[in-house]
Amino acid sequence: MSHPNPPEPPAAAPGAPEEPKVVRTLEDFAAHAESINKKVQEVSDLPIPGMGPSWHLEGMVKEKKSGSGFFGIFGKRDIDPNEIAELRKAAQVQPGQTQGKLAKLKKQFPGNPELLMLSAVCTHGNMMNSASGKQLEGFKSAARDAARCLLSNGISIYNAENFIKIYYMMLDRYKREQIKVFEEVRTDPRLDSLKHKMTLEMRLIDYLASDRKKNLNILAHLKKKLKSSSYSQYFDFFALAKACQLVSDGQGKETLEFCSAAEFIAYVYALAVAFAKIPILNPLTDRILEIIPPKNLNLALRRVSIASVRHFGQFRIATILGEREKMKKAGQIIYQENLNMVKKMETMALYQVYETDPFFNVGFVAELTAGLYEAKDQARMVQNAIAAMETVIKKDMSKNHIFTDSARNHTHKLSALMPNSEEAEANKGRFSAPASDQPNGPGDLGDFE
Repeated sequence: MSHPNPPEPPAAAPGAPEEPKVVRTLEDFAAHAESINKKVQEVSDLPIPGMGPSWHLEGMVKEKKSGSGFFGIFGKRDIDPNEIAELRKAAQVQPGQTQGKLAKLKKQFPGNPELLMLSAVCTHGNMMNSASGKQLEGFKSAARDAARCLLSNGISIYNAENFIKIYYMMLDRYKREQIKVFEEVRTDPRLDSLKHKMTLEMRLIDYLASDRKKNLNILAHLKKKLKSSSYSQYFDFFALAKACQLVSDGQGKETLEFCSAAEFIAYVYALAVAFAKIPILNPLTDRILEIIPPKNLNLALRRVSIASVRHFGQFRIATILGEREKMKKAGQIIYQENLNMVKKMETMALYQVYETDPFFNVGFVAELTAGLYEAKDQARMVQNAIAAMETVIKKDMSKNHIFTDSARNHTHKLSALMPNSEEAEANKGRFSAPASDQPNGPGDLGDFE
C-alpha cells in the first residue's frame, strides 16, 4: 500500500531568523560545538592588549634619540600635499579604486603614515558598502591601519578624527557579532562555560564603547580652536619635545609649527586624553608620556592626568573581569601618583580643570576601591581624599567656583566611608604619610576646556 508524501514544511518568511539547528547525536554535538567555538574565537579577539592576539600594534617608522634628546624619524615619507588632498577626497567616494593606488604608493613611500590612514578609510568605506559576512574582520583591519598611522608619528586632527570614527564603528560591529553568537550559545545548556565568557566580553566591549561621546567632543572642541587648514598638520614627537623644552625654559609663547609652544602642548594633551581611553593606543600614550618631562610642574600635571586616565581604564577592565589583584595594583598607582602631585600643589590656586585632576583623582580612587584594601590603609586613603577635597574648596579660583560643588559632593561620599574614630577626627584635613605598601588612589579627568 503506497503512502502519500508528507507535506513540505512552510517556508520561512524573508528575513526571519533561522531555526536553531537540532543536535541529535554526540557527533552532531561535537560538530556543533566546534562551529560555535570558532565563532566565539572570532568575536573574542578583543581590542585590548593581552586579550586579543591581533592587537599587538607597533608603528612602522624607525626612531632614535638624537644628541639633543629629540626623536629623529627615518623613512621616505614625503608625498606632494596636493596628491594627498586628492587621495583624501577619492578615499571617501571611490574607496575600492583608491585602495589600489595606495598599495602602489605604500611601496614607493614605506614610511608615510598618511597612506596607512587613507588605506584604513578605504577599507572602512568598502566594509560600509559590503554585505559580506566578514565585515568584522574588515573593520578590524581598518582600525589596525588607522592605529598604526598614529603610532607612526602621524598624529593630526584629521587622522585622529578618522581613527576615532573607525574604532567606534568597529566596536559596534563587535557587539553585533557578539549578540548573534551569544544567541546560539544561550540556547544550549551544554555551552554554559562559553556563555559566561561571552557575557564578560560583551561587557568589555560596552565599556570600551562608552567613551565615544567624550572622545568625539574632544575632537570637536579642538576643531573649533584650530583653523581648518591646520587639521592635517602633524603634532609629531619631535615638535612635542621642542614645545616641552620651550615651556620648561619659560618660552611658552614662542611660535612652533602652527601655534605657540604652550598651545601645542595643550592640543597634544587633549588628544592624549582621548588616546589614553583606548587600550590599543597604549604604545602611543607611552610615547607621549616618555617625551613630556616630569620636572616642570605644569607639564607634570598633564603627564599625571594622562597616565591616570589610562590607569582608570585598566581598573575598570579588571573590575569587569573580577581580577582583584589587578584592581588593587591600578588603584595603588593612581592614588600614589596623584597624591604626590597634590602635595606639590597644596599652596597653589586652582584655575583650570587639569590642575584639579590630581585632587579629584585621589577622591575617586578612595571611593572606587572601598573594601579593596586593609581597613587601616583604606581609612588613610579616605582621610587623604577628604583633605584633598577641602584643599580644592579653599583654593578654587575658577569662574563661579565650579570645582567647589564637586568637591563637596565627594566629601559627602567620602565621609560615609570614614570610620568614626578619635584618630580620624584628630587628623581630619591633614595629609598622612603613606606607608610603603599603602594603596594609591584613583582620579577623574575633567573634560578638556
